[in-house]
Amino acid sequence: MLALLLAASLSCPRMLEVDPREWKEALLKAPPGSKEQGQLLEQLGLRAVPAGEAVPDAECAEEPVVRGVDLLPASITGGKDLVVHARFEICADEGESHFWSQRIAVLKALRGGAYCKLGGEDPSIDAPASDVCGGPDRPPRLLKLVRLTSRRRDTLELQDRLDECPGPVHTSVERVSFLDARGDRLVQAFEVKTREASSEAPEEPAQVVERTVKPDGGGFPRKLVVTEETSCPEGEPGGSCRPGRRATVYVLAGGKYVAR
Repeated sequence: MLALLLAASLSCPRMLEVDPREWKEALLKAPPGSKEQGQLLEQLGLRAVPAGEAVPDAECAEEPVVRGVDLLPASITGGKDLVVHARFEICADEGESHFWSQRIAVLKALRGGAYCKLGGEDPSIDAPASDVCGGPDRPPRLLKLVRLTSRRRDTLELQDRLDECPGPVHTSVERVSFLDARGDRLVQAFEVKTREASSEAPEEPAQVVERTVKPDGGGFPRKLVVTEETSCPEGEPGGSCRPGRRATVYVLAGGKYVAR
């Protein structure tokens, strides 16, 4: 058994000897902003909360509150995996300081009860609540498991809804991306903006580009059909917007989806 764990550790980006269910219970009970909360994040190889340049400059930012922890059974590597999704809310009652942090990791079960935390792409995200399209009361990133590139393996689908470019030009962006496992690392197989709305101000009519992403075909890996539709605001003075609709088929090649 020791030889098996040693062999696994040579390729694993981060070995964990932790019971995820006990870890979840401990995180839910840990006081906001406590040393224990920080140690539990480090124990699972997750970056600190809060993180990033957009962290609010307020005392309440030092006390992130856990709003939920999901442990999702999965088969991203083809074996028994676990997706950990912890959601933290910061300064919920402080208006401009309101902030979300999500910590997401994929754990691969090893013999003997240990886990390997996959490296590569980090699915975690940090964002001000004011940047979340659809309202500040929901986290910026939704995730689900889909069968896309393999009949035996899950793909991690991430959906984001965020505002970008505050100022004279207002842009809201929705995005979908798919992450696959390559060995013990997560890699991005595909990403596309599913909605772009740009206007001179949030309350003004916007030029909207919407893209729907649909898996196609009965075999694996499945194709992706991306249908793009452009809508123009009425009475646009410049006349640069051109309404239209087009579809593009993407196929998996070398671990990435490329236009055919």
